[in-house]
Amino acid sequence: MSMESPVVLRSTKALLDRLEKRLVISHSVASSSVENVDHLLKRLGSPPRRRAPPSREGKTRAVVKRPAKSSEASIKLPRYSLRVVLCAYMILAHPSAVLSGQGEREKQLIESAANFIKEFELLIKVILDGPGQSSGVTGQRKFRAQLANFDKAWCSYLYSFVVWKVKDARLLEEDLVRAACKLELSMMQTCKLTADRHSQNNLTHDMKAIQKQVIDDQKLLRDKVQHLSGDAGLERMNSALSDTRSKFFEAKENGSPLTAPVANVSTPLSINSSGKAPLSEVPESSR
Repeated sequence: MSMESPVVLRSTKALLDRLEKRLVISHSVASSSVENVDHLLKRLGSPPRRRAPPSREGKTRAVVKRPAKSSEASIKLPRYSLRVVLCAYMILAHPSAVLSGQGEREKQLIESAANFIKEFELLIKVILDGPGQSSGVTGQRKFRAQLANFDKAWCSYLYSFVVWKVKDARLLEEDLVRAACKLELSMMQTCKLTADRHSQNNLTHDMKAIQKQVIDDQKLLRDKVQHLSGDAGLERMNSALSDTRSKFFEAKENGSPLTAPVANVSTPLSINSSGKAPLSEVPESSR
């Protein structure tokens, strides 16, 4: 409930923004560069959606808005994502509710989240307590050292978060695509549809209702897949649906129509022999 509080969110966001500024200043004083994590931060947003070709009037508006679009692309993402920072606390406090598995990625994510929170709270302690009295280290030096430790822990946690997101997002996409294919197969069996999605006989009122419900449900699933994986996810879903139809009619022609929902429908995954997905294929989505 605290994490949903607008006051907490605003305060935490303001603190994170200030820490980022202090980090940049600290590195500029030391004549060193801040580790670039933009390639990871870009993976935290939703993927771009394909837009329909504009109409004749729309072309004029598109030309006017183009400079604004290019300026949006140049906007720098905040180094410390508020959502991902708060996720660390949720992961640590409620891992079974947040994580869907207990594999190596999940283990690394929990460990990196725990280390990040530890360094974050140590940094807050340094800020609140001020200069240490027992050591010869000045408060400013102590702050800079802990800020560096905090940022190092953040980079490690952010990487683990994004890598975990590959598996999590793809598994979710698989579930959505599989559900759409089961709906398709059930509709073809119930309505006795042909390859062009028309019934061999006139559809009854109930069959029409079933067909409409399936189409509506699949539209919702499509929207979820597009939000999750963008146009590439939609292409995988369309391919799976097409494959489901082909297998159904092929089995029907052979005299052995499928009688059970499709169990093997899944989206193609780019997983190497070690079971890990390359970081370059992390979907730009939020779950």
